[in-house]
Amino acid sequence: MGSEKLMHRSTQQLIDNDVDFTVHNKGYHLIITYPKGIIDFWPSTGRWIHRGMEDYTPEGHGITELLYYMGIDPPKPKGPLVWVVERGEKHEGGSVEAVTSSLETAMEIRSAIWREENFFPDVDFVRIRQFEVKH
Repeated sequence: MGSEKLMHRSTQQLIDNDVDFTVHNKGYHLIITYPKGIIDFWPSTGRWIHRGMEDYTPEGHGITELLYYMGIDPPKPKGPLVWVVERGEKHEGGSVEAVTSSLETAMEIRSAIWREENFFPDVDFVRIRQFEVKH
């Protein structure tokens, strides 16, 4: 996912979960205030750091992990979920290999692709992503 797309999606998730934040650097840096402190969040990369902790500095990556850290359960999907298996090269992006409603099937497809790639090593990644089907 491109950084602009990730930035908009992550920022929207904060809004959807009523998280208070201020926008800096045209949206590339958000400062989140919540009852336990202040968190710096860079939605285009997903990186976040909890400011001002004495013993250690909690940090992480990803909007889901951030919401969990803040004690917020992400909203449950309304529609059915599908699993998408993609493969591709680092600088070329990915192509969809399969779409299935079963994580187990998606994992089997990913394993088969990796076995195939041992013979044809032109692929840099094989990933499984989950999407909600919207009507």
